[in-house]
Amino acid sequence: LISAVLHLSLARSYIPLTRWNDVEFHLNRAIPVFRAANDSIDLADGLGMQAGLETFRGRYGAAMRDYREAVDLYRELGNQAPADTAFDIKSSYAEFLTLIMRRGPAEVKPLYDDLLTTGARERSIPRTSVAHAMANWALVLGQQERFSEEERVLLDALTTGRKEDPGGMWESV
Repeated sequence: LISAVLHLSLARSYIPLTRWNDVEFHLNRAIPVFRAANDSIDLADGLGMQAGLETFRGRYGAAMRDYREAVDLYRELGNQAPADTAFDIKSSYAEFLTLIMRRGPAEVKPLYDDLLTTGARERSIPRTSVAHAMANWALVLGQQERFSEEERVLLDALTTGRKEDPGGMWESV
């Protein structure tokens, strides 16, 4: 299990370096060990990373499978799941469904409801991450031509992002 944790850490460190083959190599060694050990927390984390890699590589079916499994694991873990990591993976999944898979509001609304409720409740989640999820939800509202709601959510996202990151990317919008 210790070597699997090391592989997961190495995979994470290669992501910002865009060394995708190294990310895949280390995830392929970590995930089976976490699965065999019934380590749901690290397994969900690894699956979330793998889903992002699969998305980047255009393997959307594999990404969908990995995101679903990770989200299901976090749901089973409940309050034992690390709030910030679970939020990040759920947010990436929601963005994947919305922007890449073009799923409709009925499919993504429960996920965004969960994200926004969790973001409001859990102070350990960076407010900029919550603002990002809010902005993505606003896109869904705009696709439904619910423009006044879209504007309200976008303004709330900007306010939230600017409070945590004054002078950052939320200021230029």
